[in-house]
Amino acid sequence: MADTSDELNSRMGDLMRLIGALAALDPLEAETNARNAGALRKLIERGRGALRFTTPEGAVYLVLEHGTRYTTKERPSMDEVEIEDVSGEGLKPLLWPAALAHASWIRDHAPKLLDKSGLLDALRSLSRYYDADRVRPREAVEGSLDETAIRLLSQAPPPRDPGRAPDSEILDYAWKLEDRLSLGYGSFLLPGYYVARQLSALALFHTCPYNLSSLYRLSLEAVAPVAEKGKKKRTAVIPSLDPSFYLDHSYLEGEPVQEWVLRAASGMRARGEGRLRRAKESATMGAFLAYVQGALVYFLAAAILYRKAGAEREWAVMEEHRVVLGNSLLENAHACGGSPRFSKLGDFARWMDHLETLEEAEAKREVYEMEMQVRIPLLLRHTALAILELRRAPERIEAARRLEGIAARLDAELAKEDVLAGEPNFLGLVYLELSKAAQAAGNDEQARVFEEKATAAAEALR
Repeated sequence: MADTSDELNSRMGDLMRLIGALAALDPLEAETNARNAGALRKLIERGRGALRFTTPEGAVYLVLEHGTRYTTKERPSMDEVEIEDVSGEGLKPLLWPAALAHASWIRDHAPKLLDKSGLLDALRSLSRYYDADRVRPREAVEGSLDETAIRLLSQAPPPRDPGRAPDSEILDYAWKLEDRLSLGYGSFLLPGYYVARQLSALALFHTCPYNLSSLYRLSLEAVAPVAEKGKKKRTAVIPSLDPSFYLDHSYLEGEPVQEWVLRAASGMRARGEGRLRRAKESATMGAFLAYVQGALVYFLAAAILYRKAGAEREWAVMEEHRVVLGNSLLENAHACGGSPRFSKLGDFARWMDHLETLEEAEAKREVYEMEMQVRIPLLLRHTALAILELRRAPERIEAARRLEGIAARLDAELAKEDVLAGEPNFLGLVYLELSKAAQAAGNDEQARVFEEKATAAAEALR
């Protein structure tokens, strides 16, 4: 029987990235963006304009103007010729069939792997968004999402006496609820737009300038779900996790809530920026994409709160993050109109060959553009630039030293991180480039050493 371990590892990585792209915002948005990736790329190249998507919720515009990207349901103030209608085939999915094809192959070759990895639960969760060959609208799955959220949140023990709980106990409970939501999001059981709404409500608890006990007692009016555990039922009283419940409540009428909301939004934004920094500093694509997904949900939460506070400029910045990060996850998961998936080693290698055909300044601009679009971490930017320099002049010792430093960093990170399935072997590629350069410079012994290291790197990532 043929060895399928490499194919299995590759397909697991592809499936994980597809599921991540679908769950990062929600399948409706991911499928729409995937179908219209070509039009989006033309818009970015043009620099100004809008794409109009037709959804069950009405027209939605993706706007690019003055260097800012954002989505809105309001028609932007542009000439009609600057607005391209990309409704296309309606809501026929592209990503979901690809995910199912990978899952089917994995199930045939490793029947228990999907269940053990948790991806089977994620697939079941995502399946509720699809009806035959169409994507269902958000409102059709809200009730099912609530059930999943309640199941997760009820595992966090609430204050023993909800009516008299001290502020410290309520805050501790709020953190526990956030942990459960983060688990649901990280496991792809709950989509980003839904989790962001819950997180934005919890952010109000973390930054509340009023009597927190009173606010908590007020919130208990909203929901008292029942969670099942075996044959027994237990009631878990969970505070309302919708910021509108608090901000529009008559209890706070006349109170200066805007400063409170802005403080909560700033907290969510700071946490998103922290994860985005971690993404850019990552040495592996698995870690990079995980941090990008984590950053996205906090930027979404901040956007909800900025909109509530009427802070339109800050909201627009969060919307730009939404577009850029969502696009990064999508384009690393799915081949969109020839754009390279940097999560695939073959795509990265072909991209390097393409860059080599360009003028040096143009090649550098393209590398920096990929970093600015958060398609690659900083380490890959450094890697691409060093490889390009070494290919053009193999005798450049400084470029070789930089590439050796990158190899040492990759080697150290791979040794201490849990490498996710399908991780591209950039370490092996770097050693092969060093081997070619050494051979071109006439150093056959060093070329052999680098080639052996490339082989060892390939074995380590299997």
